[in-house]
Amino acid sequence: MKMKHNVKILFILLFVIVTLLLLTNKVEAANANISCSGTGTVNEPIKITVTGTGVQWNLKLLVDGNQIASSSELENYESNKNISFSGTYTPTTQGNKTVTLVGSVTEFSDGTTKTDFTSKTITVNPKVEPAPEPTPEPTPDPKPDPDPQPETPAKATITKLVVAGNIYNNPGKDITVKLGNEVSEAKIEVTTSNGESYTIDKGNTVKLEEGTNMVYITLASGNKYTVRIRREAKEDDTPNIIDEPDEKEEVKVGLKSLLVKGVTEDGEEIELSYAPEFFSEIYEYQMLLDETLSHITKLDIQAIGLQNDFIIDITGNEELKEGENTITITVKSQDGKTTATYTMVVMKEAKVEEIMAPVEVEKEEEENTQGNITQKIVITIVTSMIAIMGIVFAVIEYRYQKTHKKEKEQNIEKEVEVSYSEIDMGTEEKEQEEMGEVPFATIGFENEVDKEDVLKEESKFQEIVDQSNEVEEQLKKQEKSKRGKHF
Repeated sequence: MKMKHNVKILFILLFVIVTLLLLTNKVEAANANISCSGTGTVNEPIKITVTGTGVQWNLKLLVDGNQIASSSELENYESNKNISFSGTYTPTTQGNKTVTLVGSVTEFSDGTTKTDFTSKTITVNPKVEPAPEPTPEPTPDPKPDPDPQPETPAKATITKLVVAGNIYNNPGKDITVKLGNEVSEAKIEVTTSNGESYTIDKGNTVKLEEGTNMVYITLASGNKYTVRIRREAKEDDTPNIIDEPDEKEEVKVGLKSLLVKGVTEDGEEIELSYAPEFFSEIYEYQMLLDETLSHITKLDIQAIGLQNDFIIDITGNEELKEGENTITITVKSQDGKTTATYTMVVMKEAKVEEIMAPVEVEKEEEENTQGNITQKIVITIVTSMIAIMGIVFAVIEYRYQKTHKKEKEQNIEKEVEVSYSEIDMGTEEKEQEEMGEVPFATIGFENEVDKEDVLKEESKFQEIVDQSNEVEEQLKKQEKSKRGKHF
């Protein structure tokens, strides 16, 4: 038994916890509420305020079917916003006035729309005008009366007044009586202070009209009384009829954003710009595809409507041709009754064709120029080589002649010395002398200084040849590299 009792307590606690969580996590949905005073007075303004929240709304504030204020927000898509607007109503008649709110408010979180709102009732009372104060009669200046006169009795007054059953004791000379609309006539009864007679201008029974009815009572002694009988106006008991608009309010149709990308022949996408800058209410745009973008064949257009259910149709963005291309973007409402059309004129420039003939001529001229330069360099090198060779041979010849002449002089001197000294020459030398042969040593080519000079000249000549070969090789490489740039 104790176990069952504990389980029952546990279930009760769980129920309480879940209920508290639900109440705590309750989400206030979009709504709009009317705030105003419950009472008012004829011809005095009454301020009526509407507050609430929603992501979008379109509301009208009505009093007895007549609009006094409105508010709308149809451009917001981000989150709920506060709703706050007011209107002033000045009643001209008394009675109950019904304040209603018509339209719709949309919740951001789930997109639900509320169209039913709580109304308010204002009770309008008639304005009570204060009774004018009686004008006091001027007090005459006392004059001495040599002959005392008998005292004049005081004038009679109304001590009791009965109007349609309402009793007024000792009323003033100006009295206001309020009666309902159901009272169509009022019986008047007068009691004076001394039973003096009186007259009523409209008789003892007065037919009443809506509004103020003036009645005058005159006593025989001269006192006059004014009675204002106010009959309330008949309340209009016809049902309130809210005039519905002849046509449903037109939905604003258009684009919220417009992004354009170009697609090349290879499928590459390039983001493009256009003019002027996009604005929902600008419907004509221009775009230029210059020669650097002439390889774009079509446009990928991403257009987003102001509402998600808008129907968007794009034509003319495929197979762009050279020249002018007109692209049409049509936006339709869900029911197809409202449309908006955007146009974009795209100017596509032609591709620049490569003209080969001038390039070939230029290449040919360049080759001829390179050939002429090479030819001139080769001729210069060969001429220089020939000149150097001539100089070398001239030096060799000069040295040879000089050495040979010196050798002859030395032989002559030797012959003279031999003749005088009678030196016995060897058999071989004698034979060479007899035959007129001169030994190689006597010519002077064994001179090492002369050999070094010749070797130096040959080395210079070889250096010039090597340099010319290097220059020619560099010219060939340059010519090949320049030819490669044209392909």
